[in-house]
Amino acid sequence: MNVSLRAAVPSDAAHIADILLASRAAFLRYAPSPHTDDEVRAWVRDVLPRRETVTVAALDDRIAGVVATYEADAITWITQLYLTKH
Repeated sequence: MNVSLRAAVPSDAAHIADILLASRAAFLRYAPSPHTDDEVRAWVRDVLPRRETVTVAALDDRIAGVVATYEADAITWITQLYLTKH
């Protein structure tokens, strides 16, 4: 098992969105999402990478997790942190 961290690239957006959506479905079933799956996918593709630094964890060349951060006032904030068990 080989895990590596790398900057997310545009072609990762669909898989990152899949991880976010799967996590919400698994852990927040009781709370309806204010956004459709398509809106989440568009946000991951078009908004997230422009506003924040997105890093993926690749497990044997397959995305196993994602972390998004941004810096404000010399503090780095984690805004998204998701892992998949696959």
